[in-house]
Amino acid sequence: MKRQNNFPLPFLVLLFLDLLPIGNHIEYFLAINPGLSSYANNPKAGALSLKPLLDKAESVVPKDLQPQTPLKLGATAGLRLLKGDAAVKILQANETTLNYKAEWASILDGTQEGSYFWVALNYLLGNLGKNYERTVATIDLGGGLVQMTYAI
Repeated sequence: MKRQNNFPLPFLVLLFLDLLPIGNHIEYFLAINPGLSSYANNPKAGALSLKPLLDKAESVVPKDLQPQTPLKLGATAGLRLLKGDAAVKILQANETTLNYKAEWASILDGTQEGSYFWVALNYLLGNLGKNYERTVATIDLGGGLVQMTYAI
């Protein structure tokens, strides 16, 4: 395989495997559709929809590291916009269906969601810890809202 763009060969290999280099580590990315907010009328099915993500995480993280590998669920705008207690019921279904502890799951507010996105992107680009003028802004055009995050 030859180099493309300016990425070194190892990055391209990781990219083809849906893996992202994070420092000396590797992060796996997988998304599912529909999202949790689509299960307002069937919270248990929403919890079960996460099973492929958990299975993939289990297959990617070495067995000896699994007990010390944190796993958090941070729900975003889709769950924030649900009516009544639908979002809470979906998170509770995760506890019972997937044997997931309540403190491992939360609904992120818009500020947290935008901040996590900004930190993650600037970390991947190697911009953290440098002059804030070297960081990049993020714009998240989601189904429920638009978030823009930048350093000031």
